[in-house]
Amino acid sequence: MGAKSSKSSRLKDSKGKMKNSNSKLPKSKEKGPTTKIKPGERPPRNENKRVNDQLKVFKEMLVKKKATLTNYIKTELSELEAADKHHLADLEEMASDTHDTDSVCEMLAVGADTIGQIDQALAKIEEGTYGVCEDCGEPIAFERLEALPFATLCVECKKKREILHS
Repeated sequence: MGAKSSKSSRLKDSKGKMKNSNSKLPKSKEKGPTTKIKPGERPPRNENKRVNDQLKVFKEMLVKKKATLTNYIKTELSELEAADKHHLADLEEMASDTHDTDSVCEMLAVGADTIGQIDQALAKIEEGTYGVCEDCGEPIAFERLEALPFATLCVECKKKREILHS
């Protein structure tokens, strides 16, 4: 196949720039959306069965994770609210119990924050924006979403944010 430079294969986009008419051909289905999506924009709905199946799997993962965290938080809160069943013999034991309570409270705060992130991911699935980086608009790698299904940033943007905040 030789290089063809026919004017008929080039079109002007909405800004008057020349582009290949072949650019509208679908790309590999493994890479997800191929167009850049601005933060806050909704990508075109992809009716591909495989993508819908993947979204179902991620939704199930998120719902299970949320249920697990919710049960953990409820259990820990009920234990914190329960009356002490032992007599505090000395100040050292009291200090240890206070430290344990502080640690549990910190873990509960992290769990509650994670539930918020899960709720945000579930909302994005419903909106059709799940898996799109909030900073650059590029698709988030499938492997990243498998590892952290409530990720909102691609690896590169996450690295940039970590560098800025360190």
